[in-house]
Amino acid sequence: MEKLDLMDVKRRDFRAIKSFVKAVAGRDGALIIGASGDLRKLITDFMYCFNRPKMRRSLLFVMGGRVPNDTAYIKRLGCYKRVFVETESMRKAFEEAGAQNVSVYPNCRKRPAVPCQVRKTVGGASSVLLSD
Repeated sequence: MEKLDLMDVKRRDFRAIKSFVKAVAGRDGALIIGASGDLRKLITDFMYCFNRPKMRRSLLFVMGGRVPNDTAYIKRLGCYKRVFVETESMRKAFEEAGAQNVSVYPNCRKRPAVPCQVRKTVGGASSVLLSD
């Protein structure tokens, strides 16, 4: 198994781009994709047009909470073996948009032991309030 950091692709690292193209264009294996926003859409659109058999074996982990407002894109998401989102409400929203292959994989970040709230202050700065 090969691991590729998509941030290296975004930084235009030649070796990373070469590995990325090989991964999404190659016919063998499957991908586990964790990407957000525009990059997720770019990968999905490419694979839908040029490598749907591999897409059907691949998993997509949605990073970020926006549900796409694009029925064609939702249809393309349906070609993945499974699409994972972080919350039950995201799963429901994706299903309401038309995606049927969505499951929940909770965000693995550790929650603080003490709950906190972010509150806007004067001048646009934010402050964190810890509550017990």
